[in-house]
Amino acid sequence: MQHGWRYLRFVVAVVLAAAAIAKFFNMTEILAGNGLLSNRWMLSLAIGVEAGVAIFLMLSNTFWTWSVTALLFLIFSGASTYAIASGQDCNCISQKISPKMMLPFDLAILAIVFWVRPAVSFSWNKPLMLHIFGGVGAGVLVAGAAAFYDPAEKADPLQFLLADMLVEKRWPLDAKQHPDLAELKHGKWMVLVVRRDCEHCRELLANHFADPHTHRPNERTAAFIAGETMWPFMLDEIAMESSAGTSITWPGEEPFVASPAIFVIENGRVVNAKDGDDADAFLDELMSKAP
Repeated sequence: MQHGWRYLRFVVAVVLAAAAIAKFFNMTEILAGNGLLSNRWMLSLAIGVEAGVAIFLMLSNTFWTWSVTALLFLIFSGASTYAIASGQDCNCISQKISPKMMLPFDLAILAIVFWVRPAVSFSWNKPLMLHIFGGVGAGVLVAGAAAFYDPAEKADPLQFLLADMLVEKRWPLDAKQHPDLAELKHGKWMVLVVRRDCEHCRELLANHFADPHTHRPNERTAAFIAGETMWPFMLDEIAMESSAGTSITWPGEEPFVASPAIFVIENGRVVNAKDGDDADAFLDELMSKAP
């Protein structure tokens, strides 16, 4: 099967290109999460490497392309294994594809790659050098674009309910989603967005809102339960299960949230916010002082 690599390399190139494109257009979600690539520079490097190797595979058909692919999928397999062990997302292609799904895929590709191992040839020549230069050049350009491009910059505010994006902006959940939410345009509010499948969210509510009606002086509270196309919500109550019977139904995909998310709102404008791993310290600080 030593000639099989001549054809399989195109399949692997398409897989790598698809993974790079998926990461590029899902950067906001990846960076807001707690996965292995939640650092922008690590994410940009991963996108650049996948794009560069994909180009190299398309251009060249040598033992070097096979070697690079074998090494890359060994790294992928190790990353998926580590993500499973540490309980993180591997950010391999999409957050919707778990590392438990990616590891068998990586190992299958790796097994097939070893099965079609080409004849050993370590010769260097001018075409090979041009192919390497082309792959590296493409990878550097793509990584640079990923490092400075922010797909969320012009996104619909309802696509990403992220703390860093909403500070100093209008709170987007209002009467357009439900008449009761018109109240958020007036006064001071602490708004929490949590998910039922988020253990971190449950711990945060247990620590600070054992009494669902807990609130700071001169401030009201609101809670949204994310995670499905229908978001139950409640005003003046913080709990995982809504007793109000009110909800928002999203016509398409729900907004992306790095739960738990905490937003401090004054007269309909977000004045401070934190989400994900930063939520605990932020809430501790908020509850220790009056608004």
